[in-house]
Amino acid sequence: VDLGLSVLWAKYNVGANSPEEYGGYYAWGETEEKSIYSSDNYKYSATDSEGYWTGSYIGADISGTQYDVAHVQWGDGARMPRMTEIKELINSFTWQHTTYKNIIGIWFEGPNGEKMFVPMAGSRRGEEYDSLGEDGWYWSSNPIEDDSYLAACLEFDGGDIGEMDFWISVEARFCGNSVRPVKDK
Repeated sequence: VDLGLSVLWAKYNVGANSPEEYGGYYAWGETEEKSIYSSDNYKYSATDSEGYWTGSYIGADISGTQYDVAHVQWGDGARMPRMTEIKELINSFTWQHTTYKNIIGIWFEGPNGEKMFVPMAGSRRGEEYDSLGEDGWYWSSNPIEDDSYLAACLEFDGGDIGEMDFWISVEARFCGNSVRPVKDK
């Protein structure tokens, strides 16, 4: 979808076949889904000499690399969005918190009037789904500098239809979040 921004945004999430489907849940830097999302089974888990979880360094920006689920699963120029592209989205759109085909989500409308639906897909922690239909966590390709435990994401939540908060957030890399790919114009 061309929203009139610097990149094209995919019509649906990685692992989905339509805009209203939640799609897959992926730990940051991993390219396959799994049944449990924890620091114990995170592919890039590491510990320091005292046994504290640190995580492995896989890059300052994994967009378009072997660690990018959109790039690996979709190819053809698809990739995870960078934080700059997510910031551009949340600073340039109008939105409508709504239900589309019985799924709660957001219609993002770009400066050019084009729209995309993004479901409030929640996330995965452990074996559980968290906040389905209530919140959305969408990975960026950027880790948090100087913190091997966290990566940046778009988070949005809302109470009643019509109320919504959007912000750049951080999440433990081992959590299962959604990915909405982008593509260069």
